[in-house]
Amino acid sequence: MSLIRRVVRGAVAADVFPGAVVVVRDGGQSRTLAVGRADLATGAPMTAGDRFQVASLTKSMVAAVALKLVTQGRLSLSDTVEKWEPALLPRGAEITVADLLGQTSGLPDYTPIVTSHYVSGHTSTAPPALVGAVVHLPLMFSPGSRSFYSNTNYVVLGMILQKVSHEPLATLLQQELFGPLGLRSASLAESRTRTPPLAHGYDNRRDVTNPELTWLWAAGGVVSDIGDVARFYDALLSGRVVHGTLLDRMLTMRRETNPDLPYSGYGLGVGTIQTSCGAAYGATGDIPGFHTYALTARDRSRSVVIAENASLSVAVEDQLSTVINDALCG
Repeated sequence: MSLIRRVVRGAVAADVFPGAVVVVRDGGQSRTLAVGRADLATGAPMTAGDRFQVASLTKSMVAAVALKLVTQGRLSLSDTVEKWEPALLPRGAEITVADLLGQTSGLPDYTPIVTSHYVSGHTSTAPPALVGAVVHLPLMFSPGSRSFYSNTNYVVLGMILQKVSHEPLATLLQQELFGPLGLRSASLAESRTRTPPLAHGYDNRRDVTNPELTWLWAAGGVVSDIGDVARFYDALLSGRVVHGTLLDRMLTMRRETNPDLPYSGYGLGVGTIQTSCGAAYGATGDIPGFHTYALTARDRSRSVVIAENASLSVAVEDQLSTVINDALCG
């Protein structure tokens, strides 16, 4: 932890990011480090209880709930989009729940199309409108034949989960995941609340904490402190959320084809990222103002979750990579 402490404090001193929280688990021992500032305007220090926008780590949580519904017999991985959302997609009868979970549907990503409109925080949109941004586009490949990371998959999945459960997705996450695991800081948010304790996010030192989040929803809308994120992944990967063949299926990786993403493979809501000591399970979250990693070693003996409150840059990524490698490989 001494190297991690030096790296994170050095990054804060060099203005790479205002602050960060790191949770490292090695065997049965867990340690937390909070460094820097959560709010540049007030000078409030970063604390372990500050909540972050965890972006695409949301996908692991939504996937966990989907697999719990499969365990309960309320949903099947072979169910098609057409079964639950008729006429939503032109080829919905070919795309299964497993395709959505594993990023093998071929659906284009709506994010590049809508980001410029929604990241400013002035526009709210419903999930069907997000899907509607790409339904006129052809599939990138035949469903199930390849893997391509697309936020559209998880928006469609979230819509299906609401149909299955007859509950809003935020309520379903609370009932099936956050509540049972005791994750008191975690919630699916429609906007970035300013209610403390909260890490403010910065893009070139401009506070971008409070834009609309409906454009992320099931693909990236969860707000949580980092301790709860660590507890979630520990529960998930130890088999306390889903287990047996479903957990094995979740961790069966297909090669990821997006060249601009860190994943070398993607399972059902969980990816693999290469470290100096091999591949690790987990996810990365990237949104203006925040970047988060949650990774667990393949043998599950070590894990690290780190979140910082500045937009991703080469300098940020270099510092976080050093922290990850020391935590998992040191």
